Amino acid sequence: MHTQLQLAKLLLLLVNLTLFSSANAQSYSSVTDLEEYRLELQVWTKGDGIPDWYVEGVFQDSRGMLWIAWKGRLCRFDGKSIKTVLEEPRGHYEFVATYLGEDRLGNIWKLSAREGSKGIEVYNPFTETFTSMEAYLGKEAGQLPADIDFRQWALYSFHEIIYLYHRDDGQMWKFDGHWEQICAGRKEEIVGAQFIPAPGKGVWSISGQDGVRLLDQQGQTVKHFPELRWLDPRHPDLWWPLDTAPEVELLLTEDFRLQQRLSEEEVRCLYTDQRLDKRRSARTVFQPYQLQRYLSRQERLPGGHSALQLDFNGINKLELVNRERQDRTNLLPVINEALSKFNLSVDKAPDFIYGYPWPIVLRDGSILWLPQGRAAIVIAQIKPVHFQSTEQDKRFYWMSARGEKLYTLAEPGSQVSAYALDHFAKERLVPSFFPVNCLSTQADYLWYGYSGKFGKLSYAPPHTSQLITAGQGGEEEDYHHIYDLLFLTDSLLWVASDLGAYELDLKSLERRPLIDSTAVNVFYRDRGGRVWAGTEQGAYSFSEHRYYLNALPEIGALDIVHFYEQSPDTYWLATRQGLIRWEPGSDRYKRFTTEDGLSDNIIHAVYPDKHGRLWMSTNYGISAFLPADSTFQSFFIEDGLSHNEQNFRAHAQDESGRLYFGSLAGINYFDPNDIPLPQNQMGYDLFANYMTLYDGEGKILREQAIVLNETAPYALPRSCKQLSIKFSLPNYQTRRLSIEWQIANTGGQWQALGSDREFFMPNVPFGDLHLAFRVRNSDTHQIMGTYQLHFEVQKPILYSLFFWL
Repeated sequence: MHTQLQLAKLLLLLVNLTLFSSANAQSYSSVTDLEEYRLELQVWTKGDGIPDWYVEGVFQDSRGMLWIAWKGRLCRFDGKSIKTVLEEPRGHYEFVATYLGEDRLGNIWKLSAREGSKGIEVYNPFTETFTSMEAYLGKEAGQLPADIDFRQWALYSFHEIIYLYHRDDGQMWKFDGHWEQICAGRKEEIVGAQFIPAPGKGVWSISGQDGVRLLDQQGQTVKHFPELRWLDPRHPDLWWPLDTAPEVELLLTEDFRLQQRLSEEEVRCLYTDQRLDKRRSARTVFQPYQLQRYLSRQERLPGGHSALQLDFNGINKLELVNRERQDRTNLLPVINEALSKFNLSVDKAPDFIYGYPWPIVLRDGSILWLPQGRAAIVIAQIKPVHFQSTEQDKRFYWMSARGEKLYTLAEPGSQVSAYALDHFAKERLVPSFFPVNCLSTQADYLWYGYSGKFGKLSYAPPHTSQLITAGQGGEEEDYHHIYDLLFLTDSLLWVASDLGAYELDLKSLERRPLIDSTAVNVFYRDRGGRVWAGTEQGAYSFSEHRYYLNALPEIGALDIVHFYEQSPDTYWLATRQGLIRWEPGSDRYKRFTTEDGLSDNIIHAVYPDKHGRLWMSTNYGISAFLPADSTFQSFFIEDGLSHNEQNFRAHAQDESGRLYFGSLAGINYFDPNDIPLPQNQMGYDLFANYMTLYDGEGKILREQAIVLNETAPYALPRSCKQLSIKFSLPNYQTRRLSIEWQIANTGGQWQALGSDREFFMPNVPFGDLHLAFRVRNSDTHQIMGTYQLHFEVQKPILYSLFFWL
C-alpha cells in the first residue's frame, strides 16, 4: 500500500498532517514554530514488495538508486518498484550486517559479515550479474592480504572510491583502480569505533567510549580528543549516554578533515586543532550511511530561503535551522507523532539488530527511514511554502493594487473591499447604487461599473460615492458585462465589455462605438503611447485600425486577456490558448502550451519578476516561465495555494513586485523574487541502463552501456535494424513522472514510454539519427528534464561510391 503524508505550514501556525491511504484517512495537529515549510512523507509497506522487516544494509549510488539489503535479499529500489537482485539463505535468528559501496564504473560492491560469506561480491547493474571480487579484479585482488577474514571487515565508498576496513583495529585499504593500504591498524582494539579516511594517509577513529583519534599510516595515535565521547567508557557494552555527555556534532569535509561544530558561525578543525569561520570552511561530504550515525550533515533546503537549512545528527535529531534568527527546531518528534498513528515510529534505537532507526540523508536532501521492526520504507522531503492566502471563503473576480492597498471585487454579493498590503487588514467599501462587476483604480477615485452604469468612490474614508449614469435605449440594449476601463483624459473613458468596446464622454454621457461584435477583454497602452485591445479575435491596434494574431494555423484567433511589454519589440500575451511571445513589428510569434510544460492553457495574466521569469495565473495552478531556457515551474494546492483555479481579471502586482492572484477560494499572494530559480527539479537524472541492438530477424547483435547527452554519436552497424533502450528514473517524491520521446528536429509528436520504461524502435533508419527524451510530470504537465541521443547508422555498401566503381 503506497501512502502519502503531507504536513503544511510550519510558522506559528497549526500544523495539519494527513496521511492518505486507500482504506482511510487520518489526521493530527501540532504547533511548531518554524518557517513556512511543508513536510511530504511517502510510505511503502509490505504490499509494495518489501520482503522483510530486518535491514542489514542500505546504500544510494551516484545515479540515485537505493540498494537495500533486507534479511538474505539485496534489492534495488527506485521509488516505483522493488527488485530483488540477490537471494541468500539465512537462518531464522541469523542477523548480519551487509556493507555496500560503488566503484567508478558504477558497479555495486557487497560484503556480508557472516559465517560462510563469499567475501566481496560485485554486481554489474547493466548486465545484472554478480561476480566475485577476485574474478572482477583479476591479479589486482592479490594485493589484499591472503588471510583476510571478511567477517571482521566492512566497506563503504566515498566519491565512487571503495574503502575496506577492519571493524576493530582500523586497518584500511582503498581501491580506486588498484588497492592501496592507507592504515595498518592499531594494536589495541577501540571498542565500538567507526573508521574514516584522514587527509593523506591514515584514518579517523570515532568511538562513543574513546572519543576521536587520528591514526597515522602505521596505526599510531597522532591526536586524541577524549572529551568528544558521549558514552561511559567504564561500561563498553552499554549504549547509554553519559549524564554529562557533551553534544558532539562532527562534520566531515570533502578532503576528509574532521570538524567539530562549536556554533552556527564557528567550527573546530580537529586535523589542525584550529577554530575556523564556518562560512569559509570546506564543504561537507556526502557520507555513507553507516557513518551518519556518527557524523552530522548540513543541507540547504532546495528552493528555499538561503538562511534555512536542515541539520542532520543521526544520533538523536533532525533540525530545521534558521541561521538569521539563530534558532533550531527538532523535527523528529513531529514526524514520530504522525507515524506512530500507523505503528511506524522512527524513535532511535541503540541495537543495530533493528536496522537503521536513525534518519538517513539521500543525495537530493530527502530523508530516509527504515523503521525498526517494520517492513516499511519512509521517505520525507521538506519543501518551502512560498504562498500565503486569505479570505478562502470568497471567490475573487477583480483586483488592483494601488499605493499600500489592494482593491478587490468578490462574491458573494459583489463585495468591494480594500486590504492593507502590509498586514491585510480588510476595509469594506459599499457602492450603494447598483451591483458591481468592474473596478478601476485611477489617480483620485476608485471607479466601478456595471452594464452601462458607472460610479466612483473616494479612497479616503468615509469613501463617498458619486453616481455617473450612462446609457442609450432600453435596459435590454444597455446590459453588458464590463471587463476593463481606460481613461484617455479626465472626461473621456473607454469601456471594454463582452459586446465590444465604446468611448464614453463623461460630460455629455454620449457613447461612440470603437469595436463591435466581439468581446474585448482588456486595454493596454504601451510605452510608445499606442493603445491595444486584447479581444477574443486577437490583438486590435487602435492606431492602425486592424487586428493581429487573428488567423493562426490550427487555432484561428487568439483570445487575449492580458499584456506584458518586455520591450517595444517583445510582448508576452496571456491568452486562453497558452502563453504567446509576440513581436509586433514583424508579427512573429511563438506559442507555449501544456505540451511545453505550462500547467494549463487558459492563462489570466502574465507578470515579470527580478529573476527574468514570467508568472502566470491559470485555470490550474500558478506557472513560472523562464524564457532563457523555455522551462516552466508550476505551483498548486500542495505548494500552499488556497485553490488551483485562479480567476480571470483577479490579478495584481504591487510596487514591490509582490503578486496577488484571486481564486475560487480566496487570494493567493507571494513575492516571486523570494522564490529562487529551480535547480534540478527531479532530484535525479534519467539514465539508460543499457542498449540492445537487433538484426532484421530480431536476433540480438550486442548489448552495451549507453550514456545520455554524449556529444559524440554512437556508431551502429549497418546490420542493426532494430534497437531498444531500457531507462531508469529514481523518483522518491509524490510526483508521477513519465518518459516521452521523439525523433529530434522533426516537429513530430512526443510519445510516452510504457510502464516498463523501455524504448523500442522497430525500423532504424540509415544515416544520422537524433532522438530526444524528456521527463514530464503527468499531473502538472511540467517538463522536468530533457536529454539527447545521437546515432550514426552505417549505410548499406550499395550506397557508397566504392561499390559502384
